[in-house]
Amino acid sequence: MYIENELDLFDNYLSGSLEASDKLLFEHQLSENRALKNRFQVFKGLVEQVQNEAAIEHSLKARFRQLDKKKSRKKWFFYSGIAASALMVLASVSIFSTRQQKVDISRYQVNEPGLPITMSVDNEANWQDIMQLFKAEQYDKAYALVAAKQQTDTALYFSGLFLELQGNRAGAMKKYKELQQFQHSSIFIQKGTYRQALLLWQAEQQEAAMELLKNIAADKGHFYQQQASDAVEALSTK
Repeated sequence: MYIENELDLFDNYLSGSLEASDKLLFEHQLSENRALKNRFQVFKGLVEQVQNEAAIEHSLKARFRQLDKKKSRKKWFFYSGIAASALMVLASVSIFSTRQQKVDISRYQVNEPGLPITMSVDNEANWQDIMQLFKAEQYDKAYALVAAKQQTDTALYFSGLFLELQGNRAGAMKKYKELQQFQHSSIFIQKGTYRQALLLWQAEQQEAAMELLKNIAADKGHFYQQQASDAVEALSTK
């Protein structure tokens, strides 16, 4: 969910009113935080859309004034009708676009901080290598290492995550679904289920996505219960 000072930050950045140090810090945050970058892109798109529509409206009004000065009432009414239609279309597009952006599923993406090493000494070095590759965004190499490990809930989750980050949604979905084979509950199974729901929505399988999200939202012990509740509320208005 957005907070007021985040919107102010976006606005100040676009208007060029940020201090140089704050600007550099914000740009660094955008490069590190994909969810923040997605929210900023949505905000930027809305600002550009409003500016474009304002420019069109200004141009049309200027044309009306010119016609009025020429006392060409017939032409004025003709162009007035065109302008009214054009503005109605623009308003409809704006409302539809804004509504679609309000339920943009990317807003509910979550950042994965990586794995704090709590494994046994024998496995620690291997997981450290995997996490270092993950931090370096070398997802293909990280996947190769984790795929070679015993397919525990942890390994399956990170396998799915690395595939997802490479753009292989089908492969990621398969890994997340495989997590359902485990009878116990864990944070990695919960994370995988939530990511599976978002991938389903992106694949336009809305009913299946909503079913998973509602189940997560109803589970007060789920790691992403709040995020799922927010997503269900927003998506239900679509």
